[in-house]
Amino acid sequence: MANLKSLKDLSVFKTAVFLAAGLYFDNIFIYLLILVFLFLDKRINAFLYLFMLGICFLYGNLGDFIPFGIVENVKSEYAIVDKLLYKVSLYGVDLPETGTIVFFKENGSFIDKETQLKKNIRFRNDEFSSVSLFYPRSFIDSRIDDLDDNSKAAIEKIIFDSYPDTDIGLDLGYGLFSYYFLNILRKKDPKICLISLLVFILFFCFQIKFYLVIIDCIGDIAGFDKKDRFGYKLLLICFLNFDLLRSPSVAIPLVLNLYGIFDFTIDFHSYLLIISSLIFGQSDLLDVFLFETMRKFRALLFVLSFIVIIVPALNSPYLWIIRLYSFINGLEIPLRGSMSILGFLLYKALNDFISEDPDFLRPLLVCLCIVLPLSEPFMQVCFINVGQGDATMIRYPFSHSCILIDTGPVYSYYLLRNELYKKGIYTIDHLIISHDDSDHNGNIDALYEDFIVKDLVKTGRDIEYRSLLFRYFDLGEFYNDNDNSLVYALDISGYGFLFTGDISETAERVLIRKYAPIDVDFLKVSHHGSASASSEFFISSIRPSYAMISTSGMYNHPSDEVLDTLNRYLVKYFITRDSGSISVYISSLFSFIKSAKNEFVIIRS
Repeated sequence: MANLKSLKDLSVFKTAVFLAAGLYFDNIFIYLLILVFLFLDKRINAFLYLFMLGICFLYGNLGDFIPFGIVENVKSEYAIVDKLLYKVSLYGVDLPETGTIVFFKENGSFIDKETQLKKNIRFRNDEFSSVSLFYPRSFIDSRIDDLDDNSKAAIEKIIFDSYPDTDIGLDLGYGLFSYYFLNILRKKDPKICLISLLVFILFFCFQIKFYLVIIDCIGDIAGFDKKDRFGYKLLLICFLNFDLLRSPSVAIPLVLNLYGIFDFTIDFHSYLLIISSLIFGQSDLLDVFLFETMRKFRALLFVLSFIVIIVPALNSPYLWIIRLYSFINGLEIPLRGSMSILGFLLYKALNDFISEDPDFLRPLLVCLCIVLPLSEPFMQVCFINVGQGDATMIRYPFSHSCILIDTGPVYSYYLLRNELYKKGIYTIDHLIISHDDSDHNGNIDALYEDFIVKDLVKTGRDIEYRSLLFRYFDLGEFYNDNDNSLVYALDISGYGFLFTGDISETAERVLIRKYAPIDVDFLKVSHHGSASASSEFFISSIRPSYAMISTSGMYNHPSDEVLDTLNRYLVKYFITRDSGSISVYISSLFSFIKSAKNEFVIIRS
């Protein structure tokens, strides 16, 4: 009887939430704190937490252990292989056709781990062999080939969930067409939903969010509590790949589920506004208020996409409906910014004064709390994680404008844009381009489309920005673009910053000879930590306290030689590959460094 009582005390929901929190912060002290809390609360939850944590760590070390997969999609340079737990991206010349069952001869390794984990794709270059052809997939592929390019592009987005990161919509829609449709079926009959899902998987592809639908269906049939159902979903995602919680097409269904579990004191539209601001940094007011209608419209598009594959003659009316959807979806009232803790507290305080009748006032109050720049009461210098490239934002507290040094490469624009959106940035007062390499200047045109850029700086000059002076160091002319990088120094409340572009050891020596001594607390390490720069002579001359290295890890950046030099001179360094975006917050009372991976360092003056 005691064992039965212990099982009744087991809270899957509580354990899953704490497990997700522990994995998110990924800190030994957080893990221990959670374990102690659960142990004092109910021991069985503590044991389940330890067990699941062990599974997550074990799975994370197993790597790519499934040897088989079915080719889901073939592009000009790569093929996507569906393995149910994750997908594999194959590169090469002799790519297998869609529907081919593939056998991998050895385990593969991660390349660009950050990007692929978020999309649940593992990049592979190792050997494979084609076993046989899976007829349902090859049949559908041949039918899709009969359609025109516009229809194929729409079907890839709607059915195969195939889109670049830059296309992740702010409409809570892309990647969720199938989820909306299957949930409509589930509410009618969960058994029919499961059968439909099985048929879909056989003929098309498996998406990780289908596990969420399966758990809901089983929960409906077995009569699971909503909280436990959510707990099982969260445990599964933690087991498969916790980084998927940072993928909008997985995170959005989960946060929508949360609204149905708890009796939130805020209305659904206000909840959507807060969630979309936190995930995307920008909310579309039209889509938020038309959410229920647009969800049904997207489910309808999902069905029509099936029909046009079977009956290609309907291609023309299908495209007309797609254009209608694109037009409606293109109408937007954008609201930039991310709901902060201060903003949420203000909302809660003012919400009590609003009567029950005018429901539209509550979402408007949320908009006000998002628009007010309450999230950044500090002077901020943010070294934005743009993969293999540079982008640094400097902004005043409570401001919708900034200075931006470099833009990162084209393929990482969505990272740069989303970071600026979340800061509520509308205007770039000065856009400084250190030099004309694509990993530094790749997004100038895109920034002009999405932001008001007042001043583009491509030749060296001092820049006055309110009370700040960006001091330009003229190093003369060199025979390579890297050494001709614009070098700037900045002083904020007594803290010195040095931005060095991609200069090499040669230009570093000129810098020290012409301008030493230079007061540097924060160094933007040159050339992504390449061994060609950050020489011992340079580091010993400027003696920075902190160093920021912007790289995805390509080209063996940062080099061990540079890291050894920084360690030798007791310079604490941060790498965007490991830490994500790194922000330095400065005020007259309190200054600190915080990374996207929740590293926190108090700056001592």
